[in-house]
Amino acid sequence: MVGQTCPAAPLVISVVLSSSIAGARARMHQTLYLPLLKLLTKSTAGTGNVAHIAERVHQAMEDTDKLIEIAAIQRMMFDYSYHLDMNHPEALAALFVEDCEVSYAPNFAEPGMEAYKKTLDGIGTYFRATSHHNSNIAVDFTSDTEANVRSVVLAIHRYTKERPDGILYGQYFDVVVKCDGQWKFKRRELRTTMTADYHVRTFNPIGRAE
Repeated sequence: MVGQTCPAAPLVISVVLSSSIAGARARMHQTLYLPLLKLLTKSTAGTGNVAHIAERVHQAMEDTDKLIEIAAIQRMMFDYSYHLDMNHPEALAALFVEDCEVSYAPNFAEPGMEAYKKTLDGIGTYFRATSHHNSNIAVDFTSDTEANVRSVVLAIHRYTKERPDGILYGQYFDVVVKCDGQWKFKRRELRTTMTADYHVRTFNPIGRAE
């Protein structure tokens, strides 16, 4: 109910999620890794293994941080599909940086937020309903604040006009960046594997080997 009546709700949820992630990370470091490091350091004092143990605990902390960031990126991608299916154009735009680039097809790739917002104009009138499903999400970090993401999408479209439902099978190739504690899309490219009764006739190919 809150999400339906308050336009700022997606932003509030995003901020709360970010705070929860940061809090979970801090609590885990404080209650698990630091006491473990102290215990192991004390029990191995004089054995020459202190530095090795400290390195392993530090690596475990970094691995945990990475898993937390991957979960946050996945949540952002799921939010994209949810808001697209629910016809929430403002919430969708909030998931992108201002200088974003979005390519759904070869003739559908103008850069910038204003150009992206124009692509959202028809989702409420052209479609009666849509259902987007994401899977096979693979995240490769290029830095602490940027990552390349690959995923698979199944998208089903029911049109306002009388015509068969359009189905798209494809892949998303994304560049995501962390801005002010929030992961956002910097670039999103849809590559199409196959379609059935779909309204778009030209596609970005997936580059499948012959």
